[in-house]
Amino acid sequence: MIQFLFIKQELIDFIRRIGEEKLKRIPLGMGSDIQREDRKGLFAAIKDEKNNRHFWLFYDIEKNTILDRKLEVVKLIRCHEYEKRVEPDFDVYEILGKLKRHIVNQTKAVKHRIPVLPNPQNHVMNWLQALPPSEKRKELIDYFSKPLDGLRIRELRRLWRENRKNSVENLLAILRRFAEEHPHSTEVQPSSISEVSEEDLQLVGWIARCKKHEVRRELTVRWRGFSD
Repeated sequence: MIQFLFIKQELIDFIRRIGEEKLKRIPLGMGSDIQREDRKGLFAAIKDEKNNRHFWLFYDIEKNTILDRKLEVVKLIRCHEYEKRVEPDFDVYEILGKLKRHIVNQTKAVKHRIPVLPNPQNHVMNWLQALPPSEKRKELIDYFSKPLDGLRIRELRRLWRENRKNSVENLLAILRRFAEEHPHSTEVQPSSISEVSEEDLQLVGWIARCKKHEVRRELTVRWRGFSD
């Protein structure tokens, strides 16, 4: 976390030095390139316009994997201000298509994922679903069908242990009071995320990470061809 904040401060200092208005004039979708000793691949910043989400992804060409942890991704594209550009020896736009398809498939999986309920929340849900239909039951099923975080789970565990042998009416009242005192956060729930297509994804920018020795070899081949 400290390292991420340090990198973030470097970026803020750069924006202040260059000027925010100047950076805003750079068109969306522009790209650049850096040379490194290892980890050949492509970084892309992509915005999901439909759900207002931002993705920082890195496609590792040699491992055929996609990284999405921001700190790890940022460390791979960190560079000095005046580094020379190089021409990537791979198809940038083919990889951008892979990254967009990854977001589309990931969003679809999140949308249709059945939430896993921790103990004793799953027991509470089983108990509620076994009751005869009622408005109270319906409201509590709606609340307890969404996973609770650690603090609320600990409190629910205590309540369930102490009160599960109470009468139905008393236990319903206790659970309803719990739901009122512990409302769900306003974070986006999987069910509220809209599925997206590649057309919904806006490319903000990209950076190709090229291997130094491969760039040198390519330049050598070109020079020999020119000399012949």
